[in-house]
Amino acid sequence: MNRTGSPLVAAALAAALAASAAGAREPSFEPALGVDRLTQALDMVGFDRSDLGVRPKAYWSRFPRIDRVPHILPFLPELLAEPLETYGFVRVMAGAVEEHLDPGYRDQRPNAMFKVVHFLGVEKKVVGPRGYDYAIDFATFSKAYGGGPAEAAPDLAASLEQLHRSAGAPFDAGRLREAVSRVPSALHPPLTALLAGLEQACRWHGTAFHSVDPGDRAAALERSPLHEKDYAPELDRISRDLDAVSLYHAAQLAVSTVERASRDLAEAGDRLLEGDRAFAPVDLPTPLGRIVVAGAGNDRHGDCGDCLALVDLGGDDVYDGSVGAAFDRPVSVALDLAGDDRYLAPPPGRPTQGAGLLGVGVLLDVAGNDRYEAESIAQGLGFFGLGLLWDDEGDDTRRLRFSGQGAAYFGIGLLVDGAGDDVYDLWGDGQGFGGIGGGVGVLADRSGDDRYTAEIDAHVTGRGSGHTRKRVTYSNAQGAANGRRGDLSDGHAWAGGLGALLDLEGDDAYEAGNWALGAGYWFGAGILYDGGGNDRYRSVYYSLASGAHFCLGAVFDDGDGDDTYTVWDPPIADDLVPPGLGMNAAAGAGLSFAWDFCVSLLVDKGGDDTYTGRIISGARAMIRSTAILADLGDGDDVYTLPEGAGGGSAASSYHGPADTLLSSFLVEYTPASQYGTNFAFLLDAGGTDHYRSFDDDGAHTPHPLWADGRTWQQPPPGAVDYGNDSYGIGMDVEGGTIHEFHRFQRQQHRR
Repeated sequence: MNRTGSPLVAAALAAALAASAAGAREPSFEPALGVDRLTQALDMVGFDRSDLGVRPKAYWSRFPRIDRVPHILPFLPELLAEPLETYGFVRVMAGAVEEHLDPGYRDQRPNAMFKVVHFLGVEKKVVGPRGYDYAIDFATFSKAYGGGPAEAAPDLAASLEQLHRSAGAPFDAGRLREAVSRVPSALHPPLTALLAGLEQACRWHGTAFHSVDPGDRAAALERSPLHEKDYAPELDRISRDLDAVSLYHAAQLAVSTVERASRDLAEAGDRLLEGDRAFAPVDLPTPLGRIVVAGAGNDRHGDCGDCLALVDLGGDDVYDGSVGAAFDRPVSVALDLAGDDRYLAPPPGRPTQGAGLLGVGVLLDVAGNDRYEAESIAQGLGFFGLGLLWDDEGDDTRRLRFSGQGAAYFGIGLLVDGAGDDVYDLWGDGQGFGGIGGGVGVLADRSGDDRYTAEIDAHVTGRGSGHTRKRVTYSNAQGAANGRRGDLSDGHAWAGGLGALLDLEGDDAYEAGNWALGAGYWFGAGILYDGGGNDRYRSVYYSLASGAHFCLGAVFDDGDGDDTYTVWDPPIADDLVPPGLGMNAAAGAGLSFAWDFCVSLLVDKGGDDTYTGRIISGARAMIRSTAILADLGDGDDVYTLPEGAGGGSAASSYHGPADTLLSSFLVEYTPASQYGTNFAFLLDAGGTDHYRSFDDDGAHTPHPLWADGRTWQQPPPGAVDYGNDSYGIGMDVEGGTIHEFHRFQRQQHRR
């Protein structure tokens, strides 16, 4: 144990003394944090911050060697060991969205997409790139020393001819120049720059896959989408042979090229005469795929699965097939600059709308109230590549069955939306889902009153969860991560990834089934961050900051809205499993629930909030885990939780005489109680609060122990199961906070 005190407290004291010595000439932007309540709670049981979290050792029996689990993301071991740092980790991601999607930033700098893709995806997946855009971030330096991007040649036809010659591809120069002549000349320079940037991205893609066996690549594409988790050795071989740094450099080149092209094409289009803007689509062949250019009319685009790029200047357009999806070529991008557009579902199994399968797929829609529809593998899906759907503004609707809306397997999948009241609807595996192979899947929405739905009824999805007798869908959605648990089968474990949903502003609604809303599983991190508004969170089981088996699940609500957090038992027919078979748990394992060496964090910073959970909910730690539910504002809150397994309770699982708890085999050969410490904390730092508990019949009454202004322990000192390295504490006090959950407040105050 480290009894030297909190580093943050020491730093705050030093800063205060320095300010006093300087006569307080400079205003302080740091928030007044007050008493650290977590320090007080830990002191009650003789521990400090260094004792929280999970720090596995190689000699632990049956614990997977964390340094040998394939595809584990670099940050996860450190966050498991220092769980309070999770907020700062997430706040950096949210800050990137907050700053770079701000209209003022977007108007001034053409690198917002580059920045967001880096902070949400690339730096979480690979070590190497640091997110600098040389031409923008070092503009003064680059100008002084002659750096910066070269001016693109204005001759589009000559560039296309040269590309054919370099590739050794035959072409008809006359027909090529005739096609180019049908594109207004004002668009030639930005199209030439687009072509040059995408060619460079394709070259880096070739470098990335140079050592990957073509047969393995073909086999991997046959396996998508990855609903099943059968062990596939070719996926491990691709991971071994892939130059991931070059792959995501190629992705960032494509993203930057698309962003700059969108601006340059919009400016060039504005210079066209009204009669010249609505020209018919023009098809320009290249060895890297077709380039389709359309004017500002209402166009209907067919399948563009073989396209290098599709550019549409505006109009209310309809897209019938694959668009902005790379699955049989290195790179495919699409830009739609304006209009209320409809993106229709292609045939089942065909990627679309920002999907990158062993490549880079980008769809940028700049403006309009748009509708996106797909079966699967769409709307920001990455598989050994980058898939990005970026929509700047408009009230948009997105519907999908599986695998998308910010989802990834072995890659990066991002859905980014700037503004508007949006609807997100899917069946499973999306809305911020980090799948097997360390997939990084993120959905980021900056503003608007948004609705997120993952279908609950397994009669609809065909994906029933065993924790609810197969009647409730296992969603893997809204900030969820899920790996391959090979210890139950062939021993080949694949770590889950990072699944994050970030919504910065608005009154939002979240609804899902099981494994959702900040849920992790098998070396994955599931995170939901909401920056403000009156929000409603509702799901069923393993949700709302929860996890099982060496993972992280977190929910952060950073605003002062009146929020409702509910794990509930939906009225769904119980006919999918014969009577007497399967589990029937519901309305629980949430509101910060951690099982088997996990970390769960639910933090709300203000408002009159309501928390409801039927079973094992409300800061419940089991099998050597850390669970924290912290309401840090001064609102009047209501808690309705299970009496024996909520309210800040820790269970001394796998401890004690074998004849009273578990078989001697489990006790003797899985001595988990000797390998770590259970901590559960329910901390409420203000307001007039009410606590109720469910009894065995489902009725709830005021709790005899939990109450406003009280502190309690579960189990209490003196109880037969007190100690055993398992400590649960509830604390309802006036004022104070947990200092780590205010990281990066300085930047917020300066704005």
